[in-house]
Amino acid sequence: MASHGDRGIKAKPMRLSTVLNRPANRGAPTPLARPNIAPRLSKISRKSSAMGRGPLKADPRPLKDAEFMRIQQELVTQFLEARGDIHGLGPRALSGPSGKEFKVIVSALQRALDPRPRNVQAKVEDQVPTLLRRLRYPFQVSKSALTAVGAPHSWPPILGSVSWLVTCINYIETVVADRSLAGGAGSEVGPDVIKATSFEHLTRSYKAFIAMEDDKQEEIDEKMFAGFRQENALVAERIEAKKREREELSDRVAQLKTEQSPLSCAQQELDLVKRDQQKFETLIQAQQDQQKQLKQRVAERESDLAFKKRELSATQQEIENLRAQVAAQNISIDDVNKMMNERKKLEQMRANAAAHRANMEKEAYQLEMMVEEDLDKLQAQVHEYNVAAQHLKLIPQTAKRAGGRQLEINIDRTAHSSSELCPIDIKGFVIPALQELKEVYTIKWRSTGTHKLGLQEQHDSLCERLAEQKETHKEAEQRINKLEDDLQGIKDAIDEDARLAGKKIEGMKMAVERLKNHGEASVAQAAEEAKAAKAAYEEVARDCEAKEDRLTAAFNNMLDLLRESYQHVGVTIREVRDQIRLSWKEQGQPASNAMLVAPGTPLCTPLRSHAA
Repeated sequence: MASHGDRGIKAKPMRLSTVLNRPANRGAPTPLARPNIAPRLSKISRKSSAMGRGPLKADPRPLKDAEFMRIQQELVTQFLEARGDIHGLGPRALSGPSGKEFKVIVSALQRALDPRPRNVQAKVEDQVPTLLRRLRYPFQVSKSALTAVGAPHSWPPILGSVSWLVTCINYIETVVADRSLAGGAGSEVGPDVIKATSFEHLTRSYKAFIAMEDDKQEEIDEKMFAGFRQENALVAERIEAKKREREELSDRVAQLKTEQSPLSCAQQELDLVKRDQQKFETLIQAQQDQQKQLKQRVAERESDLAFKKRELSATQQEIENLRAQVAAQNISIDDVNKMMNERKKLEQMRANAAAHRANMEKEAYQLEMMVEEDLDKLQAQVHEYNVAAQHLKLIPQTAKRAGGRQLEINIDRTAHSSSELCPIDIKGFVIPALQELKEVYTIKWRSTGTHKLGLQEQHDSLCERLAEQKETHKEAEQRINKLEDDLQGIKDAIDEDARLAGKKIEGMKMAVERLKNHGEASVAQAAEEAKAAKAAYEEVARDCEAKEDRLTAAFNNMLDLLRESYQHVGVTIREVRDQIRLSWKEQGQPASNAMLVAPGTPLCTPLRSHAA
């Protein structure tokens, strides 16, 4: 395929010059309907960063997934149908093709890549790996899989490679082969066009040189430069147009950024509609409740009306009977007077009954107002109870301390009896449950108090131990200070002895110098004095070395004692501090780091540096 690509590059398809708008190669053969795109495909595959430089170890695509295979089969089928290469393939050719059907598919792909005819009849299992390798396919396709191409284990990776080739070809034909993408809309300026223009200028210049027409060279150059200037002007115009378009788009983007988006407006309207819907639902629920109450009252009034109608009919019947009785009686003056007196008594009784009714209605109104006030107070107390219960995690029923019990109290102000006022049994259920919780937490509080007293006693004992350890540490510090003073005194004594010994040695050196200045007569005496001085010097040196060894041993012993004492005190203080922290943690109090710093800690650093 690389050779085919090279031939495709060397071939001279017909190009139009952007300068003179005429064919650049008049003697070139007519190109085919579909140009060779193999070189471009190789260039694109070389530039692709997603495909990499070499074959990958494993294909990350789900090649054996049924849905993925169906999508790849549809892609290849559409590609073959668009080019009329579907003939010779069975209905299930892309599910597991035979060797002949796969050869038809490969031939269609090769014609799409390079439409020129070929005389080489190579095997498919030799052509496909070479083709994929030259096109930089990132995965390996073995010849053994191509030999048994229709096998269930061989076809999925081969189908993946075929779909990859189809995708590349579609991309080239739709994007890369479009020359307007290389030179802008309506432009033919590209690398090939520039090469053709340059080649045409070179041809004309060479023809003029052969014909010894040097005076035409300036004209040829001017034509080429005029074409370039024209193209530059067109490019500048397109650049200005693109700049204006970019500015318009920038203004539009800025305007869209400053304006409120339709989505946010719609969201706000939706929120308003939801709030209105919630309000209307609440209002509808309240109206439905009121409607139920009114229906109940209407039913009560209708029952009262029916009862009154029955009473009215009975009273009218009684009046009719009394009228009939009165009509049948013989009325005398005494009877009339008697009836008048009875009528006055009845009117008096009626007036008394009306006054009594008014008093009863007034008392009933007062009682109703008192009941409303009591209900308000009860509602407030119930609200306080519910708030406190919610704070104590007793409500709702799924709360932490509710234990699955319904302890929330609700008051129904529309109840007609005391039993309907509260649906939950307060005396029989709520109060016993609260008393049970109270007893449980009282027991916990008592046990916590006992535990707290024990921890307090433990804390006091630890504080006492800490005070004792502080005293011990203080005594150790005093001992350390005393030992340091002794050490300093010993050092001063050693320095004084060394100074005296140095002075003595200097005196001996001076005496030796004086003896050297004497004559030969005092040589023997000088030698004896020098020998005596040397012996005295060696004795003083031995004494100094012995004293230094003793002081060094004493100093090392003192340092060992100090180190052991300090380590013992530090371990004891850390144990006491850990116990105090543990006791505070059990009490639930935060441990103060300032109170738990081991006393004498600043002395650790100078002691270690001094020992070092």
